[in-house]
Order: sequence, then C-alpha cells, then structure tokens
Amino acid sequence: MVLRMQNQPRVYLGLTTTEKSDWKEKIEEIKKFSIKEIALFPTALLPGERHELYKELENTPIECIPFVHLRHDSSDDEIEYFVTKYKTQRFNIHSTPDALEKFATSKYKDMIYIENTDRLGKEFFDSLKEFAGLCFDVAHWEDYGIKQKGNSYDNFAQIVEQTKIGFSHLSSVREVGYERHYEYFSSHDFHYSAHLMEKVEDMDYLKKYVEYLPEILGIELENTLEEQIEVKEYIEKVILKI
Repeated sequence: MVLRMQNQPRVYLGLTTTEKSDWKEKIEEIKKFSIKEIALFPTALLPGERHELYKELENTPIECIPFVHLRHDSSDDEIEYFVTKYKTQRFNIHSTPDALEKFATSKYKDMIYIENTDRLGKEFFDSLKEFAGLCFDVAHWEDYGIKQKGNSYDNFAQIVEQTKIGFSHLSSVREVGYERHYEYFSSHDFHYSAHLMEKVEDMDYLKKYVEYLPEILGIELENTLEEQIEVKEYIEKVILKI
C-alpha cells in the first residue's frame, strides 16, 4: 500500500462555480477573510465568464492557486496565466473526448491530471499514461465505486496505488442518496456525493481513504468559504489529525 502523505498535507478552500455556488459572493469572502491561497474550480463558466472571474480575483489577496480545474474549452493561454501569476503547477480535466483532444498537444500536458469521474472508461485509463497522472476525486470513488458498486471502479485501488497523484478533490458524501441530473458532467442521475454539504459529518467517509491521499487537498464544495473554513478545520483535526 502506498503511503501518499510523506509530508504534512495541505487542505485548501475551494472557489467553486457550479449551480448553487455564488462565486461573486466567494470573491467578497476572500477579501473579508484575507485568504491568500485557494483551489479554483471555474468548471461551470463559459470563457467570457471565466475571464470575468479572473479579473475579479486580481482584486483580492489571493497570491497562490495550487490547482485549477480546467474545462474542455480552456486554453493554454489560461494555463500560462495561472502559472505566471499564481504559481499554479497542477491542473485537471475530465477524460471526455473533447477535453482529451483539446489538451493532447498542450505544452503544459505534464501539468494536467485526469480526474476520476462517475464512470471510468478506456479513455480514462489510457489518458493516465498520456498526461501527468491522476487527479483523485475521493467522493467519486466512495459514491460510484463503493456505494453504487460501479464495475468500472473494480481495479481503482490498484490505480491509486500505482499512479502519480497530483492532488485530490474533497466533496461531501451523504448517507441518503438523491436524484440530480448533471447533464454534461455525469452519466448518473442518482448520487451520494454532493458539492453542497449538508453537515460537516458528511466528510467522515474520508477516514477510510487517508492512506491514499496526496499532499495537496482541495475542498470542492458549493458552501460558502466561511462554512468551508469549518470544514477545513474538521478535516485537519478529526480526519487527518494534524
């Protein structure tokens, strides 16, 4: 078994942009709490909206962004922007045909990691070898691999142990499943994992995966940054015990 956290792990708050996440409110929270580092998930924004977000970020205390979740329509220019301005060294994409084709010839390919989503097809496993490695979404494994017993996750433990992991996404996992249609991002309509956390104990599933975790961990929740600060403290004290 690979022990991933050879150095003390870092848990970062996450600026998310999905349906129930008010990213403009989070910008104001960054200012309010003088946050200097944050994980960035501009996943739900079109190019024009993303550039609006980037402009607003420049007026905050943010100095470092450890990783960015790219979209299929992101560009090398965007990657260069983060590398230059925020010292970003890690990016992730989904293993969708459009994203893989877009970044197949990127000069930043060795910084791009492939995220495990709800279903792992041949393109996922092939792309792990072609790109930098794995972006480990822990909630997806717990939901679609363990709770829903998806057979595409049958050998995932071996993948985690043998593949370079750049960083992890940390979302919540609920005890009771729910229905939600994510369109582009998922082939499932029934989920246990959720970007909107109901209670901090919904992060307790992480206790089962501590030995798999890398050193860079980003909270991927739609909850406010004030609520995420509580989550970060809970993960550090209760789960990681640091």
